[in-house]
Amino acid sequence: EVERLAAGEPSRFLDFFPAADLDGDGFVSAAEAKAYFTASGVSTDNLAQIWRLADYDRDAKLDKLEFVVAMHFIQVALAGYSLPPTLPPAIASLLDASKRQLGGNGARRTAAAPPALPPKVPPKPSNPGTATAPPPLPPKH
Repeated sequence: EVERLAAGEPSRFLDFFPAADLDGDGFVSAAEAKAYFTASGVSTDNLAQIWRLADYDRDAKLDKLEFVVAMHFIQVALAGYSLPPTLPPAIASLLDASKRQLGGNGARRTAAAPPALPPKVPPKPSNPGTATAPPPLPPKH
């Protein structure tokens, strides 16, 4: 089924995770995913869409559950079904729950600009009401 993970898919696909996680850091990077998923025979366009669907938190790497989601969609593509344009709600809620359980807020990251820095505030003088002049420069020799 396209819209949700089938019973048994997570445990079956997790067996493949160590082979894809070449550096053993607990994540499958984009480069590792490309090397591993290309062997499936799924088109490059479909693999790009699968990456967009599976990298739920947009951190450019797949954790184990995101990897399971990617493998699910690879199976969907290999079976001849069309990939969904967006992540189906049942899979999104599964990923949300997983991220919250792992200590994240479960929010999906977007490609928004980084947060703005607070405006610079000039330091307050140590003695209010008196301006402090900068220290004098040393004499030239």
